[in-house]
Amino acid sequence: MSNHRSTSLNSFLNLPRWLRRFLVDHPNFPTVFLIIGFIAILSLLDLQLDIIKISKLGFTLDADSFSAAFQRFLINLRDLYHELPDFIRELVWSLYKNCLYFVVPFILLLEYLVPCRLEQPLLSAGFLQDAIWFVVRTLLDPLLLGPTFIILEAVYDHNLSFLTIQTTSAWPLSLQVLLAVVMSDFLNWFSHVLIHKNSVLWAFHAVHHSQEQINVFTDDRSHPVDVLFRRVITYAPFLMFDPALPILTAMVVIRGAMQRFIHANVQIDFGVLNYVLVSPQFHRLHHSKEDRHRDKNFGVLFSFWDYLFGTAYRGPSEYPATGIADSDFPCESRVRKSRLMWNVCRQITYPFVKLFRDGVDGGRRLFTAMENRGISIRGMLKMRK
Repeated sequence: MSNHRSTSLNSFLNLPRWLRRFLVDHPNFPTVFLIIGFIAILSLLDLQLDIIKISKLGFTLDADSFSAAFQRFLINLRDLYHELPDFIRELVWSLYKNCLYFVVPFILLLEYLVPCRLEQPLLSAGFLQDAIWFVVRTLLDPLLLGPTFIILEAVYDHNLSFLTIQTTSAWPLSLQVLLAVVMSDFLNWFSHVLIHKNSVLWAFHAVHHSQEQINVFTDDRSHPVDVLFRRVITYAPFLMFDPALPILTAMVVIRGAMQRFIHANVQIDFGVLNYVLVSPQFHRLHHSKEDRHRDKNFGVLFSFWDYLFGTAYRGPSEYPATGIADSDFPCESRVRKSRLMWNVCRQITYPFVKLFRDGVDGGRRLFTAMENRGISIRGMLKMRK
């Protein structure tokens, strides 16, 4: 605890003098700045949702909120967007749904103002590695998840359509969005717990936990197998409700924004609100290397799942080091920046190599244990012959 306090004090003293004076005179500034920033982001996202005008859903621009000239600009921008080739639109939407345009600059500013680890540069090796993961995931996810969900929907429509609940479509849109967000967050929490408790699934999820410099792009540092498993568990049950596009959009946008924020290198704790919402400090404990934090704080958006099921660790003054203990993992800190792209390939193959080695080692241990008990595998094979 004392080491953490001295590190925090040194980090504070290394800030520019004008910023130190300002934070001393205005201790609530980070929280206020955070709230204002979220309001600004939500306003911008609301504007962007209006741009995606789909006539059958009745999306329209609000003439009272924007000038006529700005509305014409948005309409022209929307028309231009819909004239783009399909694969370009998919790429643009994939970038947008990750909240890259609005959330990333805001979080980087927070990392400069209230950093958790001052020695971690904004554009660290970990940031660059995860940014490459972002590009890879942007290109790979549609190819991986698109066909998977098409197959799931076809199987559901053919065999399980009788489970569809039609009454929810008559609910107010705001209530549908709220239900979808809460339900998807619980399913995300549940799938997260399963991954940590299963050694095979953990081998793939360990790629995400390997980051020692967690940053705004760390959520994209997720193995395709890990992503596929969690998305299927999280979104497959929604086939029962046949949700409309705005509901799915809200789920993706809210989750994307929150995932980027809770992985940021910021020293922010929500205080009492930590019992409801996941803060960067709450989630940093989940990424901790220390044994006492292991398998704790699984929440993504709401933290009350962890308090409800006994998996919460409340340590508001703890900001531990992050990463995994496996020295065989191809960490970007041990390679040149020019080889970071190749290193992503090594990180993708890491779980398969690890599982193969563990399987071979497990087979050897089993063979040795049987030999020690006087059970001869060779003898058994000879008897069969």
